[in-house]
Amino acid sequence: NADDADSSLGYGLIFLSNPKPLTQGYAFLINTKTKKFRVVRHEPQNEIDVVKWTNAPSIKTGSQENKLTADHKNDQIDLYINDAKVTTIRNVHGYQGGVAGIYSGDAARIAFKDLEIRR
Repeated sequence: NADDADSSLGYGLIFLSNPKPLTQGYAFLINTKTKKFRVVRHEPQNEIDVVKWTNAPSIKTGSQENKLTADHKNDQIDLYINDAKVTTIRNVHGYQGGVAGIYSGDAARIAFKDLEIRR
Protein backbone atom coordinates (compact mmCIF):
# COMPACT_ATOMS: atom_id res chain seq x y z
CA ASN A 1 0.00 0.00 0.00
CA ALA A 2 2.36 2.64 -1.33
CA ASP A 3 0.33 5.62 -0.09
CA ASP A 4 -1.00 4.07 3.16
CA ALA A 5 -4.48 4.55 1.67
CA ASP A 6 -7.78 3.36 3.09
CA SER A 7 -9.26 0.22 1.53
CA SER A 8 -12.35 -1.59 2.76
CA LEU A 9 -11.75 -4.41 0.24
CA GLY A 10 -8.01 -4.97 0.83
CA TYR A 11 -5.14 -5.77 -1.53
CA GLY A 12 -3.00 -8.80 -2.19
CA LEU A 13 -2.85 -12.00 -4.24
CA ILE A 14 -5.26 -13.69 -6.60
CA PHE A 15 -4.67 -17.40 -7.21
CA LEU A 16 -6.30 -20.41 -8.87
CA SER A 17 -8.25 -17.87 -10.87
CA ASN A 18 -10.13 -18.32 -14.11
CA PRO A 19 -8.34 -16.21 -16.76
CA LYS A 20 -11.64 -14.34 -17.17
CA PRO A 21 -11.25 -11.97 -14.17
CA LEU A 22 -13.39 -12.34 -11.06
CA THR A 23 -15.45 -15.29 -12.25
CA GLN A 24 -13.79 -18.15 -10.33
CA GLY A 25 -10.80 -18.22 -8.00
CA TYR A 26 -9.50 -16.91 -4.69
CA ALA A 27 -8.03 -13.67 -3.36
CA PHE A 28 -5.82 -13.44 -0.23
CA LEU A 29 -6.11 -9.83 0.93
CA ILE A 30 -4.62 -7.68 3.68
CA ASN A 31 -5.30 -4.25 5.14
CA THR A 32 -2.15 -2.66 6.57
CA LYS A 33 -4.10 0.02 8.45
CA THR A 34 -6.15 -2.46 10.49
CA LYS A 35 -3.57 -5.32 10.45
CA LYS A 36 -6.24 -7.74 9.24
CA PHE A 37 -6.52 -10.24 6.40
CA ARG A 38 -9.35 -12.03 4.62
CA VAL A 39 -9.78 -14.67 1.94
CA VAL A 40 -12.53 -14.46 -0.67
CA ARG A 41 -13.66 -16.53 -3.61
CA HIS A 42 -15.09 -15.08 -6.76
CA GLU A 43 -18.22 -15.97 -8.68
CA PRO A 44 -19.59 -13.82 -11.49
CA GLN A 45 -20.66 -10.50 -9.95
CA ASN A 46 -20.09 -11.81 -6.41
CA GLU A 47 -17.26 -11.92 -3.85
CA ILE A 48 -17.84 -14.47 -1.08
CA ASP A 49 -15.90 -14.58 2.20
CA VAL A 50 -14.00 -17.80 2.82
CA VAL A 51 -12.25 -16.24 5.84
CA LYS A 52 -13.76 -13.01 7.18
CA TRP A 53 -11.49 -10.11 8.23
CA THR A 54 -9.17 -11.55 10.90
CA ASN A 55 -6.41 -9.97 13.00
CA ALA A 56 -2.86 -10.80 11.90
CA PRO A 57 -0.04 -9.43 14.07
CA SER A 58 2.44 -10.40 11.35
CA ILE A 59 1.15 -7.64 9.03
CA LYS A 60 3.48 -4.65 8.83
CA THR A 61 1.65 -1.32 8.92
CA GLY A 62 1.62 1.63 6.57
CA SER A 63 3.69 1.37 3.43
CA GLN A 64 6.09 -1.22 4.86
CA GLU A 65 6.70 -4.30 2.72
CA ASN A 66 4.58 -7.40 3.42
CA LYS A 67 5.32 -10.83 1.94
CA LEU A 68 2.24 -12.90 1.03
CA THR A 69 2.49 -16.62 0.25
CA ALA A 70 -0.10 -19.13 -0.93
CA ASP A 71 1.21 -22.71 -0.72
CA HIS A 72 -1.11 -25.13 -2.55
CA LYS A 73 -0.66 -28.86 -1.93
CA ASN A 74 -3.35 -31.36 -2.93
CA ASP A 75 -6.63 -29.74 -1.82
CA GLN A 76 -5.12 -27.61 0.99
CA ILE A 77 -3.86 -24.03 0.64
CA ASP A 78 -1.68 -22.67 3.45
CA LEU A 79 -1.59 -18.86 3.57
CA TYR A 80 1.30 -16.90 5.09
CA ILE A 81 1.98 -13.26 5.86
CA ASN A 82 5.66 -12.43 6.37
CA ASP A 83 6.43 -16.15 6.80
CA ALA A 84 3.82 -16.57 9.58
CA LYS A 85 1.06 -19.04 8.71
CA VAL A 86 -2.27 -17.28 9.24
CA THR A 87 -4.78 -19.84 7.92
CA THR A 88 -5.40 -22.92 5.80
CA ILE A 89 -8.30 -23.24 3.38
CA ARG A 90 -9.52 -26.19 1.39
CA ASN A 91 -9.56 -25.74 -2.39
CA VAL A 92 -13.10 -26.54 -3.46
CA HIS A 93 -13.62 -23.59 -5.80
CA GLY A 94 -10.33 -22.81 -7.58
CA TYR A 95 -10.05 -22.94 -11.35
CA GLN A 96 -8.05 -26.00 -12.44
CA GLY A 97 -4.80 -24.68 -13.94
CA GLY A 98 -5.81 -21.17 -12.86
CA VAL A 99 -3.68 -18.05 -13.03
CA ALA A 100 -2.17 -15.86 -10.31
CA GLY A 101 -2.33 -12.10 -10.07
CA ILE A 102 -2.51 -8.97 -7.95
CA TYR A 103 -5.69 -7.49 -6.41
CA SER A 104 -6.18 -3.91 -5.26
CA GLY A 105 -9.55 -2.83 -3.90
CA ASP A 106 -10.88 0.73 -3.64
CA ALA A 107 -8.24 1.90 -6.14
CA ALA A 108 -5.50 1.74 -3.49
CA ARG A 109 -2.11 2.15 -5.16
CA ILE A 110 -0.05 -0.92 -4.35
CA ALA A 111 3.48 -1.90 -5.25
CA PHE A 112 4.91 -5.38 -5.54
CA LYS A 113 8.20 -7.06 -6.28
CA ASP A 114 9.61 -10.54 -6.62
CA LEU A 115 6.37 -12.20 -7.71
CA GLU A 116 7.27 -15.87 -7.85
CA ILE A 117 5.17 -18.79 -9.04
CA ARG A 118 6.49 -22.31 -8.48
CA ARG A 119 5.11 -25.72 -9.35
